[in-house]
Amino acid sequence: MERDEAGTFERLRARRKELFEPEIARQHGHIFKLMGDGLLAEFGSVVDAVECAVSLQHALAECNAAVSEDHRIRVRIGINLGEVIVEGEDRYGEGVNVAARLQQLAEPGGICVSAKVAKEVEKKLAFGFEPMGQQKLKNIAEPVQAYRVLLDPAVAGKPMAVNRHPRFRRILAVAIGVLVVAVGLAAAWWRPWEPPLRPAALTANAKADTRPSLVVLPFDNLSDDKAQGYLADGFTEDLTTELARVPGLFVVSRNAASTYKDKETKPAEVAAALGVRYILEGSIRRVGDDMRINAQLIDGSTTGHLWAERFDGQWTDVFALQDKVVVSIAGALKLRLVSVQGKADVTGGTRNPAAYEAYLQGMEIYNRRNTPDEFAQAVRFFQQALELDPDFGAAAASLAWAYWDMDGPRVKALAVSDTSALYNVYKSLGEAAKHPSPSYYQLVASLLVREHRSDEAVAVMFKAVALDPSDPLNYVGLAEALNFNGRPNEARLSRRGQPCRPRRQ
Repeated sequence: MERDEAGTFERLRARRKELFEPEIARQHGHIFKLMGDGLLAEFGSVVDAVECAVSLQHALAECNAAVSEDHRIRVRIGINLGEVIVEGEDRYGEGVNVAARLQQLAEPGGICVSAKVAKEVEKKLAFGFEPMGQQKLKNIAEPVQAYRVLLDPAVAGKPMAVNRHPRFRRILAVAIGVLVVAVGLAAAWWRPWEPPLRPAALTANAKADTRPSLVVLPFDNLSDDKAQGYLADGFTEDLTTELARVPGLFVVSRNAASTYKDKETKPAEVAAALGVRYILEGSIRRVGDDMRINAQLIDGSTTGHLWAERFDGQWTDVFALQDKVVVSIAGALKLRLVSVQGKADVTGGTRNPAAYEAYLQGMEIYNRRNTPDEFAQAVRFFQQALELDPDFGAAAASLAWAYWDMDGPRVKALAVSDTSALYNVYKSLGEAAKHPSPSYYQLVASLLVREHRSDEAVAVMFKAVALDPSDPLNYVGLAEALNFNGRPNEARLSRRGQPCRPRRQ
């Protein structure tokens, strides 16, 4: 700065515009404060935050290699997981303060994280973590256990030397649980940039998104029993959800893909219409307990097949078969699959095939235009799924939605009273809360909005989006919460023009 104040400022500004803002947006984060030579950003996922930090440091290292030593810009990054207080576009609280102090502990070009962050991502990312011991941070009463992120691939995956503690749930009121990343330049300089832009948490710049893009077209049901179409639909939906969680992959929503069901499609036309490069299509055949899944991955730009495979197994192996398809696709696209976690581990799902089938049958009836008697049948399928697996959170959430959607004819068909139906909404929500799914968060947020608690509703919907980034209903719920929170511009971005299921209307 002393030698070239104007030039240094322009380089700082260029790095922020060309590198930091696009990468943070690509990793589903947003900058909520610019402060001189630093910035504060929040993420809905701790994994996204750490991956973003590592990507930024690698990208900066490449940029610095092309310039002379006295023109290189190196940054420190600190990451903390904690609750913050939301006031307008700003964030306050100890969670932010700890992130900022951790940034000061990092080496130029390095990343320092809290123990909470390290424990959350140790088995999900291949980076290593080196203990830095208990650190006394300025204006923080209790010492903080800090870790240095090991960026060298040779030591990536090095285990952490920490004691394990049971996880706990946070009940959020006005405070929203977020991940805060503090970034500061290694050189000390304090000069505010132009007034901060409105956070772009809900949309990434499409031109800056260089991730491979994919659509999962509805799988065909080749079973002799055409009534088993719910199996192909459910398999397609779950594949979309699982692939949407693969780091570095953009997956089109299943609602957009569903328009191609039972239609002859040309890969090039589908790719152009949906703005994707890769197309996954396939079929399912089930005879008794025997299953066969055929899947193929097509490059829409060349219409060539990148990968094709047949998976044979029993219905009891359905979850393992889904995992194999996800792993195979990640391998074909040369993406690093940090872990394969089934629905039971991530989205309030189940590993009980019978419960899963009952749930799929219920959803197939529930999501179509149904009669009161068919609606009652869907409810009984959800109840059956919960009897087979009491920990099936998604089934409990769907049951709560069903009771919330009750009207006169449906109440009569189920032979329950209005009071009993309302009681069952909250009873089912209580069960769903033990193993949260996106559908659970969607209903909770809707109820919070009705109580004029939109701050909490926004926080809840960010959790839903983190669980399933491909579900358009998550963005619809988020848009509703943001709109009632006095943030219509962000709500308009969130909605993305996606259709809404009848149950939300």
